[in-house]
Amino acid sequence: MKYMENIIDTIFKINNEKEILDFFKSYAKKDTALTESLSKRFLPREDSDIEDIQREIDRCFEHSQIDTKNYNTKLDWDFIVDDLCNFIEKIVYMYEKKIMNLATESCLRILETLGEKYIEDEVFEEMKYDDIPYSLYQLTDVIAKLMKCEELDVKKRKRFSERLTKLYDSEPYNSYLPILPLNKK
Repeated sequence: MKYMENIIDTIFKINNEKEILDFFKSYAKKDTALTESLSKRFLPREDSDIEDIQREIDRCFEHSQIDTKNYNTKLDWDFIVDDLCNFIEKIVYMYEKKIMNLATESCLRILETLGEKYIEDEVFEEMKYDDIPYSLYQLTDVIAKLMKCEELDVKKRKRFSERLTKLYDSEPYNSYLPILPLNKK
Protein backbone atom coordinates (compact mmCIF):
# COMPACT_ATOMS: atom_id res chain seq x y z
CA MET A 1 0.00 0.00 0.00
CA LYS A 2 2.84 2.40 0.82
CA TYR A 3 4.27 1.69 -2.64
CA MET A 4 0.97 2.83 -4.23
CA GLU A 5 0.93 6.01 -2.10
CA ASN A 6 4.43 6.85 -3.28
CA ILE A 7 3.44 6.36 -6.90
CA ILE A 8 0.38 8.61 -6.55
CA ASP A 9 2.39 11.27 -4.69
CA THR A 10 5.05 11.20 -7.40
CA ILE A 11 2.49 11.44 -10.20
CA PHE A 12 0.97 14.55 -8.61
CA LYS A 13 4.36 16.02 -7.81
CA ILE A 14 5.81 15.86 -11.32
CA ASN A 15 2.70 16.47 -13.43
CA ASN A 16 0.16 19.20 -14.03
CA GLU A 17 -2.87 18.63 -11.78
CA LYS A 18 -5.29 19.77 -14.49
CA GLU A 19 -3.97 17.08 -16.85
CA ILE A 20 -4.33 14.49 -14.10
CA LEU A 21 -7.86 15.67 -13.38
CA ASP A 22 -8.77 15.50 -17.09
CA PHE A 23 -7.37 11.97 -17.29
CA PHE A 24 -9.24 10.99 -14.13
CA LYS A 25 -12.54 12.39 -15.47
CA SER A 26 -12.23 10.55 -18.77
CA TYR A 27 -11.30 7.33 -16.95
CA ALA A 28 -14.19 7.68 -14.48
CA LYS A 29 -16.66 8.08 -17.36
CA LYS A 30 -15.63 4.63 -18.63
CA ASP A 31 -15.30 2.85 -15.27
CA THR A 32 -18.66 2.24 -13.58
CA ALA A 33 -17.14 1.18 -10.26
CA LEU A 34 -15.07 4.36 -10.07
CA THR A 35 -18.09 6.49 -10.98
CA GLU A 36 -20.15 4.82 -8.26
CA SER A 37 -17.37 5.33 -5.70
CA LEU A 38 -17.12 9.01 -6.61
CA SER A 39 -20.89 9.36 -6.43
CA LYS A 40 -21.05 7.76 -2.97
CA ARG A 41 -18.22 9.91 -1.70
CA PHE A 42 -19.08 13.30 -3.18
CA LEU A 43 -22.79 13.53 -4.03
CA PRO A 44 -25.37 14.23 -1.33
CA ARG A 45 -27.97 11.52 -0.74
CA GLU A 46 -31.15 11.31 1.29
CA ASP A 47 -29.22 9.49 4.03
CA SER A 48 -26.29 11.95 4.10
CA ASP A 49 -25.30 12.99 7.60
CA ILE A 50 -25.94 16.67 8.34
CA GLU A 51 -22.80 16.73 10.46
CA ASP A 52 -20.78 15.80 7.36
CA ILE A 53 -22.48 18.69 5.60
CA GLN A 54 -21.60 21.00 8.51
CA ARG A 55 -17.96 19.93 8.26
CA GLU A 56 -18.05 20.78 4.55
CA ILE A 57 -19.50 24.21 5.32
CA ASP A 58 -16.85 24.73 8.01
CA ARG A 59 -14.14 23.91 5.43
CA CYS A 60 -15.44 26.78 3.30
CA PHE A 61 -14.22 29.11 6.04
CA GLU A 62 -10.75 27.64 6.49
CA HIS A 63 -9.05 30.35 4.45
CA SER A 64 -7.06 32.93 6.33
CA GLN A 65 -4.65 35.70 5.47
CA ILE A 66 -2.45 38.15 7.34
CA ASP A 67 -4.08 41.51 7.96
CA THR A 68 -1.32 43.97 7.09
CA LYS A 69 -2.95 46.79 9.07
CA ASN A 70 -2.55 45.18 12.48
CA TYR A 71 -0.58 42.01 11.66
CA ASN A 72 -3.12 39.49 12.82
CA THR A 73 -4.90 36.75 10.93
CA LYS A 74 -8.20 37.45 9.20
CA LEU A 75 -10.40 35.34 7.01
CA ASP A 76 -9.74 35.48 3.27
CA TRP A 77 -13.26 36.20 2.08
CA ASP A 78 -12.40 35.90 -1.62
CA PHE A 79 -11.64 32.19 -1.18
CA ILE A 80 -14.52 31.75 1.25
CA VAL A 81 -17.01 33.17 -1.23
CA ASP A 82 -15.69 30.85 -3.97
CA ASP A 83 -16.15 27.83 -1.70
CA LEU A 84 -19.61 29.01 -0.62
CA CYS A 85 -20.68 29.36 -4.24
CA ASN A 86 -19.54 25.79 -4.91
CA PHE A 87 -21.42 24.58 -1.86
CA ILE A 88 -24.55 26.46 -2.96
CA GLU A 89 -24.31 24.52 -6.23
CA LYS A 90 -24.42 21.38 -4.09
CA ILE A 91 -27.61 22.67 -2.45
CA VAL A 92 -29.08 23.28 -5.93
CA TYR A 93 -28.23 19.64 -6.71
CA MET A 94 -30.04 18.57 -3.52
CA TYR A 95 -33.08 20.58 -4.57
CA GLU A 96 -33.07 19.09 -8.07
CA LYS A 97 -32.77 15.57 -6.66
CA LYS A 98 -35.57 16.30 -4.15
CA ILE A 99 -33.37 15.84 -1.10
CA MET A 100 -35.41 18.53 0.64
CA ASN A 101 -34.55 18.00 4.32
CA LEU A 102 -30.84 18.11 3.59
CA ALA A 103 -31.25 21.11 1.27
CA THR A 104 -33.20 23.16 3.82
CA GLU A 105 -30.87 22.26 6.68
CA SER A 106 -27.84 23.06 4.49
CA CYS A 107 -29.26 26.52 3.69
CA LEU A 108 -29.81 27.22 7.38
CA ARG A 109 -26.39 25.94 8.38
CA ILE A 110 -24.65 28.03 5.73
CA LEU A 111 -26.49 31.16 6.89
CA GLU A 112 -25.74 30.45 10.56
CA THR A 113 -22.05 29.80 9.93
CA LEU A 114 -21.71 32.79 7.59
CA GLY A 115 -23.28 35.08 10.16
CA GLU A 116 -21.01 33.82 12.95
CA LYS A 117 -17.84 34.16 10.87
CA TYR A 118 -18.90 37.54 9.52
CA ILE A 119 -19.30 38.93 13.05
CA GLU A 120 -16.12 37.24 14.36
CA ASP A 121 -14.00 38.62 11.53
CA GLU A 122 -15.62 42.07 11.75
CA VAL A 123 -15.96 42.20 7.96
CA PHE A 124 -18.72 44.78 8.25
CA GLU A 125 -16.13 47.33 9.43
CA GLU A 126 -14.40 47.25 6.04
CA MET A 127 -17.48 46.66 3.86
CA LYS A 128 -15.32 45.79 0.87
CA TYR A 129 -16.55 42.26 0.29
CA ASP A 130 -19.17 42.81 -2.39
CA ASP A 131 -19.17 39.12 -3.31
CA ILE A 132 -20.70 38.12 0.02
CA PRO A 133 -24.10 39.64 -0.79
CA TYR A 134 -23.88 38.15 -4.30
CA SER A 135 -23.33 34.67 -2.91
CA LEU A 136 -26.25 35.26 -0.55
CA TYR A 137 -28.48 36.11 -3.48
CA GLN A 138 -27.55 32.79 -5.08
CA LEU A 139 -28.65 31.17 -1.86
CA THR A 140 -31.81 33.29 -1.91
CA ASP A 141 -32.85 31.69 -5.19
CA VAL A 142 -32.53 28.22 -3.69
CA ILE A 143 -34.40 29.25 -0.54
CA ALA A 144 -37.23 30.75 -2.62
CA LYS A 145 -37.51 27.51 -4.60
CA LEU A 146 -37.54 25.46 -1.41
CA MET A 147 -40.27 27.64 0.11
CA LYS A 148 -42.49 26.92 -2.91
CA CYS A 149 -41.56 23.27 -3.28
CA GLU A 150 -44.46 20.84 -2.99
CA GLU A 151 -42.14 18.09 -1.74
CA LEU A 152 -41.57 20.14 1.40
CA ASP A 153 -44.74 19.69 3.44
CA VAL A 154 -46.46 22.65 5.08
CA LYS A 155 -45.15 21.83 8.56
CA LYS A 156 -41.52 21.62 7.39
CA ARG A 157 -41.93 24.74 5.25
CA LYS A 158 -43.29 26.64 8.27
CA ARG A 159 -40.41 25.46 10.47
CA PHE A 160 -37.92 26.45 7.73
CA SER A 161 -39.55 29.89 7.47
CA GLU A 162 -39.47 30.40 11.25
CA ARG A 163 -35.80 29.50 11.46
CA LEU A 164 -34.99 31.83 8.54
CA THR A 165 -36.90 34.68 10.18
CA LYS A 166 -35.01 34.13 13.44
CA LEU A 167 -31.71 34.23 11.53
CA TYR A 168 -32.61 37.38 9.61
CA ASP A 169 -33.61 39.13 12.82
CA SER A 170 -30.19 38.44 14.36
CA GLU A 171 -26.78 40.01 13.86
CA PRO A 172 -25.28 40.42 11.32
CA TYR A 173 -28.28 40.05 9.05
CA ASN A 174 -30.36 42.81 10.61
CA SER A 175 -27.52 45.36 10.44
CA TYR A 176 -24.89 44.40 7.89
CA LEU A 177 -25.74 41.55 5.56
CA PRO A 178 -28.57 41.90 3.06
CA ILE A 179 -31.95 40.56 4.06
CA LEU A 180 -33.01 37.69 1.86
CA PRO A 181 -36.56 37.75 0.53
CA LEU A 182 -38.92 35.92 2.81
CA ASN A 183 -42.65 35.79 3.14
CA LYS A 184 -42.97 37.87 6.29
CA LYS A 185 -46.24 38.31 8.14
